[in-house]
Amino acid sequence: MESLSVIIPVYNAAPWIEACIRSVVSQVCDCTPEIIIVDDGSTDNTPDIISRFKNIARVITLQHSGQAYARNTAIKHSSGKCLMFVDADDMLSPGAIYTLAKIMNATGAPIACAPLSRRHHAISGEPHTEIFDSHTAVEKLLYQTNLALNSSLGGKIFDRRIFNEIRFWDNHLYEDLEIMPRLFLRAGSIAVTSSPLYFYRRNPLSTLSVWCDRRKDMIDVVQRIITLPEIETDPILYRAAADRCFSAACNCLINMWRHNDNDTATIARCRSILKNTRRSSLFNPRARLKNRLTAAALSLLPL
Repeated sequence: MESLSVIIPVYNAAPWIEACIRSVVSQVCDCTPEIIIVDDGSTDNTPDIISRFKNIARVITLQHSGQAYARNTAIKHSSGKCLMFVDADDMLSPGAIYTLAKIMNATGAPIACAPLSRRHHAISGEPHTEIFDSHTAVEKLLYQTNLALNSSLGGKIFDRRIFNEIRFWDNHLYEDLEIMPRLFLRAGSIAVTSSPLYFYRRNPLSTLSVWCDRRKDMIDVVQRIITLPEIETDPILYRAAADRCFSAACNCLINMWRHNDNDTATIARCRSILKNTRRSSLFNPRARLKNRLTAAALSLLPL
C-alpha cells in the first residue's frame, strides 16, 4: 500500500478520542498513515485533547454539520491512495492496518474488511481470508449474515478510486449503511479476513444510542437503497433489500413504541413497508429467522 489516509470524525467524544487516536498512531505498517481528525463543532473538551496531536495529525474544525459532512470534508482534504474510517469512540486492534493492507495487496480487491469486536485484542495466528464478488457481498450486507460484510465503515480499508463521484448522504444518520452497497457494487470484489481488527466501544451518549427523531432516517436510507438501479433491476438483490426494509421498519416501530413516540407519519410509512414486504420476508429462506418469525406474526394482523 503506497499511502493511507485515516479519517476520524469527532463530536463531543472527550472520554474516548485520545485512546482512539493512540490506537491509530501505534499501528505498525509499511506506510505512515495520514491522520485527519475532523472536529464537528465539539462543545466539550474534545478540541483540547485533539490539539495535543497536531504534530502528527491534521485537524480540521467545522461548525456542527453531522458525521456525513465531516467525512466528506476529510475525503476532500485527504491525499492517501487508500482510505480508512475510525469512529472517535472506537479503536483499531494492534496490527489492523498491516493485516488489511496485506490482504488488499495479496488479492487486488479494492476493499478489505474485518469483523468488529467488543473485545480489544491482538491478532493471533494466521487469519483466514475470503474473497466475495460485489453481488454476493451486497446480499450478505443486506441480509446481515456476515460479521465483516456489515454496514459499518469500521474495520475496512478502501481504494479511494471507488469513492469517485460517491460521497456520504449529507444530513442523514445511517449514512454508512446508505453508502456501503454503492461502494460494494463499485468495487467488483471484496476481501474479508476472519480476524476481528476493529474494537467497537458502546458509547451511551452517541446518537445511535439515544432515541431521537433522526433515528427515523433509517427508513429513508433503506428506501433509498432499494431504489438503487443495480438493486431495483436485480430480483435477487431487490429481495434482499426488501428484507432489510422489513427489518428497519420493525426496528423503527419497536423503538417508537418503547419511547412513546406517536409520530403518525412515520408510523404510517413503517406500516406500509411492513405490509408490502412481510410476505417476501416470510417466504425468503435467506432472511434471518427472527425476520421470518416476525413476518409470520404480522401476517395474522391487519396493517
